[in-house]
Amino acid sequence: MKESFIQRDILQYLKTLERYGQLVYQRNNTGKRGGVSYGKPGSPDVYIFLPKGITLHLEIKNETGQQREAQIAFQSKVERLGHHYHVVRSLDEVEKLLTRYKH
Repeated sequence: MKESFIQRDILQYLKTLERYGQLVYQRNNTGKRGGVSYGKPGSPDVYIFLPKGITLHLEIKNETGQQREAQIAFQSKVERLGHHYHVVRSLDEVEKLLTRYKH
């Protein structure tokens, strides 16, 4: 399955949870357009802010997708600071993560 389809499903799910006040999420865009770079290289696709000050950094990949070097470096930095970074490959994985961190 294409990463864009997985991401669409995850964002739709998060939007519903946000609507009911269960979390806040932010889609993070990075890249280059017209010779101008935007976003922080290696930063994850989605940030999720949960109660009790918990922040999840999610990098969305398909079943064969691999992290780029900049993504691995970003993950290492945020984990050293005590944040939670996860590579997810399905909506099901996100649902399980949220269940785990909400308790």
